Amino acid sequence: APAAAAARGEAEPEPVPPAVPAPAEGSSRLVPVAMAAFLLIAAGLGLWAWLGRGPSDLAVTPRPGVTPARPAASSLSGITPFAPAAEWTNSLGMPLAPVPGAANLHAAKWPVRVGDFAAFVQAMRYDAVGGMFSVAADGRRRQSGRSWQDPGFAQTPAHPVVGVNVADAEYFCAWLTKRERDAGLLPGDRRYRLPTDAEWSVLAGLREDSSVLAALTPEQRGAQAADIFAWGDAWPPPTSPPAGNYAGAEAGLPEADAIPGYRDAFSRTSPVGTFPANALGLHDIGGNVWQWCSDRFKADANWRVVRGGSWLTSARAAARLGARQGYNPEFRHDDIGFRCVLAGE
Repeated sequence: APAAAAARGEAEPEPVPPAVPAPAEGSSRLVPVAMAAFLLIAAGLGLWAWLGRGPSDLAVTPRPGVTPARPAASSLSGITPFAPAAEWTNSLGMPLAPVPGAANLHAAKWPVRVGDFAAFVQAMRYDAVGGMFSVAADGRRRQSGRSWQDPGFAQTPAHPVVGVNVADAEYFCAWLTKRERDAGLLPGDRRYRLPTDAEWSVLAGLREDSSVLAALTPEQRGAQAADIFAWGDAWPPPTSPPAGNYAGAEAGLPEADAIPGYRDAFSRTSPVGTFPANALGLHDIGGNVWQWCSDRFKADANWRVVRGGSWLTSARAAARLGARQGYNPEFRHDDIGFRCVLAGE
């Protein structure tokens, strides 16, 4: 009968509860009291069990009411601990190379991937959504409800994460530092963080005079950038093979927003490591995604620096390795990601 009612779209009749014997005289007042005591005990046990899971001591904001999950210890087994003088692949499969001439500094060989960031979000129940800008077909930026999980184009775990702001990147670095210290993979004097603007220039192979740069803001440094690109000093970039993931005809943008005569195989992001590495073994130093740095862009505003260019970059000045742009640190965009460095404290 219930199945027949469901087939007709009718609600099933509520079952009739069995008869319950009446309580003995004098005991009617004890039943509510006993039930209340039972519920209080159960709630207390539940709260004790919930708290027993151990809240994280990282400065990371999980979704309200959700306790961060801890990664399984087995997921970090079999990983070789960090050694300062050598290349090292960390617990996320992220290779890091020592930076020549920079004491106690390793750089990730590519930007943080979707899979890396997803591991952080899952472990910490971190909410990295809201306010993301995406590029529409007319080349304009709009907020359309997208996020790093669905930026409006296809991404695999091997693509660079986009739509993340400075806080998202810093929380990721703090989480990864604690995760690997707790597992005995990192010593206490090493931590992940965003690179500084000056460190980024070293990663890009630029020989910028540190004494001159010290007196300039990143905005001013970028304005003085020379025609040095990831592929050399000629413009436009070569197409055979393509020099990197920049805005060519494949991007489907207005003609004015594309590099004339240029085309690569990716209309949006490309998997990290697709294009050749630079002399330091680092991929995507030019193109694919802009990457956050820790410095302020200018003296009179709390903007942060991004470096490197992206799949959306078509202007000659923006494609220079010395180019800098500045954004509000809360800004999320579908062509901005980040790269980690592992530094001494």
